[in-house]
Amino acid sequence: MLRRDWRRIAEGRTADIFELDERRVLKLFKQGYSMDAARREYENHRMVSGIMAQVPRVFACAAYEGRVGLTMENVRGPSLASRMLDARTFEQAMDLFAQLHMSWLSHTAPAATAYTKRMHPRRAVPGVHAPDARGHRDIYIAAAGILAV
Repeated sequence: MLRRDWRRIAEGRTADIFELDERRVLKLFKQGYSMDAARREYENHRMVSGIMAQVPRVFACAAYEGRVGLTMENVRGPSLASRMLDARTFEQAMDLFAQLHMSWLSHTAPAATAYTKRMHPRRAVPGVHAPDARGHRDIYIAAAGILAV
């Protein structure tokens, strides 16, 4: 049984998120999620958070009452996904997403970043075009497998 002082703050397809205290949350995977998969996610998250300061730190991967989970840094505020789903903040969120994505590429794939910058040298945010006449933005980050028009 989960501790009563753990407050569920989110529920997703693969895990529930509980606030442990002011500094930590527990991402507790659904029943049947394997320890191997949780360890891979832990290692991947650790690597990403070590490169990008915007990503919450992950502290531990452990089993709890037949389920596995990750203890992570508690970060307050709206998620990028929630900002993308809100028409009022969509454009700002997409610009931030593109900036974060390019930051990630610059650390992990210098050749891909150089390719994207060559393709769009005049852009303030590599890979993001200015709005067209309809107000739409084209995002071309082909090197990372993202193409949204």
